[in-house]
Amino acid sequence: MPNQKNSKLAQWLDQLQEQSWNLELIVSGFVLFGLFQLRDFLVVKVYYLSANGDDTLQLFAKSLDILKISIDIFIFSLLALVFMRGLWIGAIGLRYVSGNIDFDSFRYSDKFKQYLKRKVGDFDNYIHRLEQISSSIFAFTYLLFFLSLSLLLIDFEFKLLFNLVSKAGIEKLTNITMLSYMAVHIIVFFDFLTLGLLKSIKQPIFSSIYLVLYKLIGVLTLSFLWRPIWYNFIDQKTTKWLAAFAVPFLLGFLVINTVSFQNYSYEFFPKLQYKTESGRFSSVYYKENTRASFQSEFYDNLRQVERAEGNYETIEVLSLPTHRIDVPLLEVFVKYSRFIDNFIERQDSSLAAINKIGINSLGEFNVLDFLVIKKTRSEYEQQYDERQAAQRAQYDSLSRIDPARANSLFIAFEKNEELRYRNYLEQVKSMIKQSFSFEINTHAVPDSSIFLDFHIHSNLGEKGFICTFPLEHAHLGTNHLTLNRKFYNDSAKEYYEREFTIPFIYMGAIVNGN
Repeated sequence: MPNQKNSKLAQWLDQLQEQSWNLELIVSGFVLFGLFQLRDFLVVKVYYLSANGDDTLQLFAKSLDILKISIDIFIFSLLALVFMRGLWIGAIGLRYVSGNIDFDSFRYSDKFKQYLKRKVGDFDNYIHRLEQISSSIFAFTYLLFFLSLSLLLIDFEFKLLFNLVSKAGIEKLTNITMLSYMAVHIIVFFDFLTLGLLKSIKQPIFSSIYLVLYKLIGVLTLSFLWRPIWYNFIDQKTTKWLAAFAVPFLLGFLVINTVSFQNYSYEFFPKLQYKTESGRFSSVYYKENTRASFQSEFYDNLRQVERAEGNYETIEVLSLPTHRIDVPLLEVFVKYSRFIDNFIERQDSSLAAINKIGINSLGEFNVLDFLVIKKTRSEYEQQYDERQAAQRAQYDSLSRIDPARANSLFIAFEKNEELRYRNYLEQVKSMIKQSFSFEINTHAVPDSSIFLDFHIHSNLGEKGFICTFPLEHAHLGTNHLTLNRKFYNDSAKEYYEREFTIPFIYMGAIVNGN
């Protein structure tokens, strides 16, 4: 009975195998459409996380770059499959019209005739080879995708484990844990590259230990999803070469997407490379290149043009609405930075944070009471009692006797709370203004003339603040706006300033004769 079931299963699979090309083309079409949509979504998501996340979140955002590369591999492989299937269908159509190749009809010399018969061969065999290659590419496409997905999981889990262990504050524990994690992956990866060299070791103790590691890595990297395809590739000589090509193919895609190649067509044009926020302030070359060029990252109107073409730019430092200013009032968006948090905490440790890092289950009013209005215990308890009394007066059954008085009591307390929070925000904005300064053409902008308000930019949701001030030292033509930020030097135990300059074109009226 089992043999009969196996025979029926084999017959059913043979029938599917003969018609699999139909499914391949249908699935390829749907998958390609979905992959292009997913890739666009990931591109925006990566830029969004990079623009809004802290250092840790930006590291995880870079992991999504690997997923984007894996999608590129998937798209490339499926396009290759569609091309090969099209060639295969064309060959079948040609065979229907003209049959097999008749080398004798060419009247070539015997030497060329024998060579062509040996190298070109029978046309039916050529069609069969195209069929085998096309079927192998389809399976190879999914193998490559799952391999890259495993690399993504390794990268993501490594960063997650590093952040969890490093919070313990024990450097030796962190080093041991990360080295152990990488050692296990390297051992299994070596076995993968050698097509199972470690699995061939016959010692029972080694096999038992390695089997545990093999199962563990299978779960951590989800490699159990693609191992059947992998082993089916490497058990035959005709497909083993394709499996051996998988790792170089993946590495080649990683190199193409991560390594920049120098273009010597414009030898004296500066390289406007991407830098992190700290790198922008510390890299002399990048700062000077930015001062001498109009880059879309720093101007809303230029970024919109880039975005319409599918190119995204995150705001890492500052941005102007346009690179051409025609009014004597400048509006500058400055991105909020972790350095601002450090500055405020060092300058005024009594100023409580509104948003605490981590999970916060407190309601809006509790946040204001507990975090913003940071007073002595007796003052806090008194304010809490006032709130409770106001709420009871509003909802208590006794308030029906004089509802107007109960309602006015609650409104007065709420108004007082609004004023306290408004004053708190003004304190925060005042501290933020102390952490930076502006210059126009090396002339300092007076702090008293700078107006600051919080803002979430429409570009990629970057959090920051808009500063407005008059252009008292601007002249017609190209001007330079400089942002000076204060950073704390832990080794020197003091603050130091770093400047960052971008150009803008002023086309308006001259202010103060400048």
